[in-house]
Amino acid sequence: MLENPDPQNISTISGKLKWYRFHNGLHQQDVCKAVGIDRTTYSRYEDTVLDTYSLDKLTQIANFFQIEPTELLDDYHLFLYHGQG
Repeated sequence: MLENPDPQNISTISGKLKWYRFHNGLHQQDVCKAVGIDRTTYSRYEDTVLDTYSLDKLTQIANFFQIEPTELLDDYHLFLYHGQG
């Protein structure tokens, strides 16, 4: 997964979060401090423990990585994001 040169080929939100974090040479704690969330919560984001994600937090994380929030979403959440669900 982390060797994948294109994060859009990664099918999960957790995988994309890991990719962007590793690609930027960051630790989970770095992301947590930047967006103001607990490390345990962020760890759950990356470990696919959650079925749903806070769009507000994903937007903050996307802004931190300087990408659009939709770039972090999987197909299901992208479908919901566009109001199709």
